[in-house]
Amino acid sequence: MIKKFFLNIIANFILSKNKVIRRELESINQIFLDKMITKVTLQVLEIGPGERNLYSDRYNIENISINLTLIDANSDLISKSISKKLNTRIFKGVVPQDLSKFKEKTFDLVVCSHVIEHLSKEDGYILMYELDRITKFVSLISTPNGFSWQTPIDSRNQVDWYNAHLSSWTPHELKECGYFEQFGEVGPKSVFGPGAAAKFKINNFLGMSLGILYPLFQRFPNFMYAFSALKRHRIDSNDYLRKPPNF
Repeated sequence: MIKKFFLNIIANFILSKNKVIRRELESINQIFLDKMITKVTLQVLEIGPGERNLYSDRYNIENISINLTLIDANSDLISKSISKKLNTRIFKGVVPQDLSKFKEKTFDLVVCSHVIEHLSKEDGYILMYELDRITKFVSLISTPNGFSWQTPIDSRNQVDWYNAHLSSWTPHELKECGYFEQFGEVGPKSVFGPGAAAKFKINNFLGMSLGILYPLFQRFPNFMYAFSALKRHRIDSNDYLRKPPNF
């Protein structure tokens, strides 16, 4: 009984990012509805989804039409788990370089979940520069809080240098780049380490406590193992004309 309760709590906070994405898509759609534009297809880009479960099924929102674009260095991995519910395009490419193929303000929403830490610091700033250029409304970046060691060995036990972590990022650094809305993920840094693995055995009591307090922990991203950050863009913004830090 206790274990089931704990697993239900874990499932709920894993979905928290998806709830944020749904909320933002609904808000963007409302912008068009307020302008009496009722037949619009939102353009969504997900960068580096890899072989994990994609957000594509979670983008399937009633009364909202979505075109989903995916870009990854390994297009074979993502092609196996594409949702049939959405109109989806796949691009094989390396970020941030290949984001240049997209025109200015192409996407209404861009999701970049646990990608920026796989880039060098300089390329990470270039990535955010490109997000400013191609995003109309909202971009979301997720990353470990500080450096989290990860080997280049992927889940297939093959060497993939794109799998290694090369840089560290903090909530403060992303705020300096305009990502002011932030929330913590996974759990406290004192409990979780590299790979989001627990540093010690978590008993039922601690597990339930972490799950129950998770909504509170999310409000303090500086103390969490990982965090997500949102940036709201203006359609007429010229942010992309400014060079990012360390450029």
